[in-house]
Amino acid sequence: MGNDTVASVNIPENIIREIVTASVNAAVLASMKDPDKLISDIVRKAMSAKVDSQGKISDSYGAKWDWLEWNTQDMIRAAAKEALSEILVAQKELLKKAVMDEFNRPGRQKTVARAFSDAVEESFKCNWRFGCDIKFEQAEE
Repeated sequence: MGNDTVASVNIPENIIREIVTASVNAAVLASMKDPDKLISDIVRKAMSAKVDSQGKISDSYGAKWDWLEWNTQDMIRAAAKEALSEILVAQKELLKKAVMDEFNRPGRQKTVARAFSDAVEESFKCNWRFGCDIKFEQAEE
């Protein structure tokens, strides 16, 4: 047959979407022979993923901790920080007196004055340099 014809069939998009979704769901279920084991493996892998010092999943040399270990430590640090903050707020006046006593020690006054003068001196330094190049080129005739 020299005259091949192609028939055009218009199928509503929602029917195609339903068919594709059902096919994908069937393929996923078929690949999950043991859904409990699959979920368990995924959870284990997620909790044991290696993270860096910031808790970000990484394959680099700095990824020394399991995700679960790092997050547990992070939560402990957060709880300790909150508890310390509460203690220091409750003991604010005692803490303030101890800090003032430390500042008023004869040796400490020199240290504070030196740190202040060093900071002022450092702030006056300028790390910017201005550069300008001028080139003369012969004009084309």
